Amino acid sequence: MRRLLMVIVLTLALVVAGSHFAPATAAKKHPQKLCLVGKCWENIDVEALGETGCPAPGLILYNVIKELNSYLAAKDFLKLSKKQYEALKNIRFEFQTLLMEKRARLQLLSLDLISSMAQPDVTPDKINKTVNELQDTCRGLLIRSLEYVRQAREVLTEEQLSKARRLTPRL
Repeated sequence: MRRLLMVIVLTLALVVAGSHFAPATAAKKHPQKLCLVGKCWENIDVEALGETGCPAPGLILYNVIKELNSYLAAKDFLKLSKKQYEALKNIRFEFQTLLMEKRARLQLLSLDLISSMAQPDVTPDKINKTVNELQDTCRGLLIRSLEYVRQAREVLTEEQLSKARRLTPRL
């Protein structure tokens, strides 16, 4: 029961941390802060990610938005065609829609878990079911988010990918 309580607390901490994540809606105009072709992913502190026993979803989702916004902000430098620019905007919009839907679902599940824990006769089955659904929703969000990054990279030509790699220095 103690282990189950620890899992619940950690899951709630992740959900709460993710709920404070506000996606940016506009691409930033600062080329020195761009995150193209995964450069922002190289700076993630892997040890810090694993301290709670699972990756910090907020950090991963932040990097997804940062990379998607960076492609749009660097449209002139990368010489994106109108079709490429629109495709990237659509990918970002789909990602933001997914993020909003999943965040709402995670919040509802968290409220359900908190409500269940407030009941004196809460059963382990009820807790396990909610925790499993929280984990499944979070895992699904992460997997689909990373798929959007892959899709965005596929929009670019090899030449544009090469330019993006040169633009963003390794930190």
